[in-house]
Amino acid sequence: MVSIFFTSMFLSSYPTSFLTVTIGMAMIVFSIQSMFGINLPVKDNFKWHICLGLLAGILGGLSAIWAPIVGMYLIARNYSKDQFIGISGFLFLSGCLPLAFGLFISGIMTFSTVLQSLIGLIFVLLGFRIGEILRNKISFELFRRLLLILFLILGSRLVILGTI
Repeated sequence: MVSIFFTSMFLSSYPTSFLTVTIGMAMIVFSIQSMFGINLPVKDNFKWHICLGLLAGILGGLSAIWAPIVGMYLIARNYSKDQFIGISGFLFLSGCLPLAFGLFISGIMTFSTVLQSLIGLIFVLLGFRIGEILRNKISFELFRRLLLILFLILGSRLVILGTI
């Protein structure tokens, strides 16, 4: 939360295309290697939590994209479907608050961007509900595979958007 807040005030100072492509490439590599059973050696210790939290926060503050790092970490930890969704939701909420505050202080957040975000939130909540229904009907392995495919697609999209 701290790294998101401080780096978000410099969002307009950095070329986001480089960060977007970098995050997208990381998602693509992670997805492909995980699909072939090559897992990151993520350990349950304080150093991993701090390092990945700082990395996600810095990337999140500079590009407003921290979800991929969080998602890759949670997938690598092999959490259950419900744990994955619960932890993701908490981390995304706890990350968006300092991001919004930093963007407000830097002048990037305006009434127009808040309105657009609120309109987008309607679709996000609808997607969450549909996802909840579908998640309860599929196995953990299918859930994990679908997440990896989604990461591959989203990573490819980030690379394409970052190079346009």
